[in-house]
Amino acid sequence: MKKDILHCLKVGGILCAIGSISALLIAATNMLTSNAITKHEKEKEEKALKEVFIDNNGVVPNDLVIGDKTELKNLDKKYQKLLCYWNPKSSDEGENIDNKYGYVFKTEGSDKNNYGTITMLVVINNDYSFGRISIIKNSESYATTVQKDYVDQYNAGNRLLTDVTCGATYGATVIKEMAESASSYVKEVLNNGK
Repeated sequence: MKKDILHCLKVGGILCAIGSISALLIAATNMLTSNAITKHEKEKEEKALKEVFIDNNGVVPNDLVIGDKTELKNLDKKYQKLLCYWNPKSSDEGENIDNKYGYVFKTEGSDKNNYGTITMLVVINNDYSFGRISIIKNSESYATTVQKDYVDQYNAGNRLLTDVTCGATYGATVIKEMAESASSYVKEVLNNGK
């Protein structure tokens, strides 16, 4: 009996040591890679900011100035998927012209079944219509289908944003809802309902 207790204590001690060493290794790895991960995420966001303004010839307007990001916090429930926005400007011979390019919103959300999360940028034009969309991160089950059959088709002008039937309807619906929320925020909050 005493031998069994000592054996259990020994096995428990070994498992505890393995768990502690594993936790330390994970923490050390996180410390070493956190700056690289943050840098990579920022580069992805910057690339996506340019992608949403690419014209039909694959060119970003040379007068485009993205400007500073405005973080969004403590929003009403209908705007909870909005993370931040930019108000890009046109710089023509050093003169800033507001709202030529509308707004760009970064949004993040998941569908009602929690099949994954989508983080995207969407342009909201001055007439509250939707511009291009760029997916930054997509952990949805059908991520490739959402990108290829919905977002790419929408950006190419071959699909309406409201047409979510694409083989990944839940993900497409999340994208549509996030874009609609951004448009509503511009109209109701930034432009005071005008």
